[in-house]
Amino acid sequence: MKKLKYITSLIIGAATLFSCDLMDSIDNIQPEYQLEEGNYITTPKSAEQALNGIYQGWRAWGISPFRAHISVLSGSLNAGQGISGIEGFATNEVETDNIAIRDFYTANYSIINSANYLIEALGAGKAVGIDSVRNVEIIGECKFHRALAHFMLLRQFGQFYDESSPYGIVLRQEPYRPDSPITARDNVADCYSSILQDLTDASSTAPEFVYMHDRISRLTAKALKAKVLLYKKDYPEAAALAQEVLNEAANYGYSLELGDWSQLFSQHYLHPETLFAPYTSGTTESCSISIDRTIVGSYTTSLATQWAAKAGIGADLRYTTTFQSTTSLSGNGKYPYATSYPSGIGNGYIFMRLTEVYLIHAEAEARQGANHYAAARASLKVITDRAGYPAELVDQIGDEELLEAIRQHKWIELAAETGEEWFDLVRYTANGDLAFGTVKSTLTQTWQFILPIPQKALSGNKLLKQNPEYE
Repeated sequence: MKKLKYITSLIIGAATLFSCDLMDSIDNIQPEYQLEEGNYITTPKSAEQALNGIYQGWRAWGISPFRAHISVLSGSLNAGQGISGIEGFATNEVETDNIAIRDFYTANYSIINSANYLIEALGAGKAVGIDSVRNVEIIGECKFHRALAHFMLLRQFGQFYDESSPYGIVLRQEPYRPDSPITARDNVADCYSSILQDLTDASSTAPEFVYMHDRISRLTAKALKAKVLLYKKDYPEAAALAQEVLNEAANYGYSLELGDWSQLFSQHYLHPETLFAPYTSGTTESCSISIDRTIVGSYTTSLATQWAAKAGIGADLRYTTTFQSTTSLSGNGKYPYATSYPSGIGNGYIFMRLTEVYLIHAEAEARQGANHYAAARASLKVITDRAGYPAELVDQIGDEELLEAIRQHKWIELAAETGEEWFDLVRYTANGDLAFGTVKSTLTQTWQFILPIPQKALSGNKLLKQNPEYE
């Protein structure tokens, strides 16, 4: 499918997304090359071009390489040479002036601001002649992107594991303007409320069906909402919504295929399991940056080895497909073109896929107690069956071991993709399900659960309070 390309005079964030010098203040993130306000969205085509710019934001320099950093933070990967800003991630001691967290912070707020500008323009009827249904759909897509970016920021820089905490993030529901006041960070409860409201809206207003999964649909919004509810510890709602997504998936062309697992990563947004993966084609649109400069961590290897031995199989297919015999990601598995960047779709990465929804459902059910174990096992079994494990494996897991087994299989399944292994490690430790240092020996204190607010953001916003122990 040929993609519309947004033009520079319509940029609603492209230049800011890739700028390393942007962050005088996070409150100053705004479109560069902005036309006189109110004039840059005037037609249906310009609205679509602006939306394309938001989608492109997920390939931003600040976001794409950061997958390597999160994986090193958890220990699922070890860092090699040449990864910008990797200092402190292996030991869970990241400094406030770290360039990687600065760029990640900036890139996500750029997406939020771009989405806010487009929501405002469409709400004011600026795109003259646009179909009314499509107008609503684009707003729904923007709300999804705003929610995802807020959620990404909350998980890294806010105490997302404690809804009672005052340490959330700065929520942005309107575009920044020169006269916009600076604001303090919102509490975690308000952050969850805002994110969930956006996803509720997107679940009913975003496109109902998409041909390729480089665009989001209502089902994608529901899946992300189930994930947010899991993090919020609303387990009954998370389980119910995850099950709804699984029930509806086939109606819209989504499915878990039992064939070659590696096809998922060579096809990316074309694969029926993918819920959202950015469009990539060629060198300049590659998402596979920095990940090839890592090698698999010992904990990841030990998990895959232990489960394979327990099941009496030769090897875990997920592990061997990803890491192969070289134990390197370069040219392997999930990132087959990590170093060569050929033209094609295999140089991208996946933000969310159907397998994760099964695992969300399994954990949310397991956390509700004995009456829900059967449902948790059923979802976990779908995942282990596809990985080549014998059918009886999940039934042999003791009730007291079920929750941890779900975490471990999720680690093996999603290693080096979206950082879920790190966030699960934080959630399980914060909940008391894991002792400090059990998985990562350098993770010993609660302040290490989140990263510091970048120093440049603090310098530009005097109301922005630093995270505990980073002052």
